[in-house]
Amino acid sequence: MSLNAPKLYLDEHLSPRLSIQLRNHGFDVLSCRDAAMLGKSDDEQLEFAVHEQRALVTVNFRDFMVLYNNYLSDKKEHFGIIFST
Repeated sequence: MSLNAPKLYLDEHLSPRLSIQLRNHGFDVLSCRDAAMLGKSDDEQLEFAVHEQRALVTVNFRDFMVLYNNYLSDKKEHFGIIFST
C-alpha cells in the first residue's frame, strides 16, 4: 500500500466485511463497529474520525454534506469525507 493512502473510518451504514477486505488490501481501516461507535450521531462520527485522523467513508451524502459545509464555513479541519454508493 502506498504511504500516501489515507487512514479510513467506515460509518455504520457500510458492511463490516468492507473493512476486512480493505485491510486485506493493506489499508489502515477502522469500522464504526470496531470503534464501538454504533448508534452515535453523525456529528459524533465525524468528530471521532477527526480525532483519529481518519477520512470518513459513508453513503450518507445528505447529512455528511451538511457537516462538511459546516466544517468548511467554521474553518475546522478534517481528514476527508469519502462518499460511496
